[in-house]
Amino acid sequence: TQMNFYTTPDGSETPALNGRIEPNGDFGVRKIKGIAGVASDLHVSGSGVSGDVKINNGDGRDVFIYNGSSTIILKADADVARVGILEDTPECALHITGGNSGQTALRNGTNLLIEDSDENGICLRSAASKEQHVYFANSSENANAGMQFQGSANRLNLLANAVTIASLHGGNFGVGASSPVHKFQVQDGDAAVVTNSADDSAKKFVFTKSRNATDGDHTIVQDDDSLGIIDFKGSDGNSFALGARIMAKVNGTPGDGDMPTELILMTTPDGSETPALNGRIEPNG
Repeated sequence: TQMNFYTTPDGSETPALNGRIEPNGDFGVRKIKGIAGVASDLHVSGSGVSGDVKINNGDGRDVFIYNGSSTIILKADADVARVGILEDTPECALHITGGNSGQTALRNGTNLLIEDSDENGICLRSAASKEQHVYFANSSENANAGMQFQGSANRLNLLANAVTIASLHGGNFGVGASSPVHKFQVQDGDAAVVTNSADDSAKKFVFTKSRNATDGDHTIVQDDDSLGIIDFKGSDGNSFALGARIMAKVNGTPGDGDMPTELILMTTPDGSETPALNGRIEPNG
């Protein structure tokens, strides 16, 4: 036996079918909506061994959740098996839109797209001093690469094969160093500038100096200003002591198109950690 529910719409005297309970217990209703002046919370829950809660729209029809007007909060697109949040035409498995960016580029294999017409981002939030992670995994390794933020140390790590390969900490960047003490630090490894090109050019390691405190702006340097320094240090048992230094220093009065410079070589004598001048190349050679 099935039980049918009929109501008569406004402007008619002919009742229309609006609900049915099938013999197997299935219940169908044309529409469930809130009614003004009536508590309209809808709770759908499952319990027991077969208590799944399912939405099956059938026939390839989409599932929509609205905010009470015509704005779509969530859409499940049945034709392409995609979900959109604030997005009517999701372009991948999950498409979240805060505003139309006007852009169409989408890399193959994208399963999550977050779009906005203004600034955009992803925020990972956890309790104080707890870690946040973004990991990348494949079939042969479990989370073999990724990014890790250690809240207790205020440190951002780059990981490969579960090993920290680089860290950003206190404004310093370290390769192989978890707590770098220099702006750029390579720990237990070599640093190289490599050039492969079919010409006579090579890349440079460049020191620049301006007396202007604003990055990128120019104020002329003065006589005796250092333009760049390379220090060589060794541990003396409790600190790194200076053993040698190569320094380029202004020697003369510089001007537009004119930068007289000397190159100074310094080494530290036995019994000291203060380098002494041992060689100089003057501006005139």
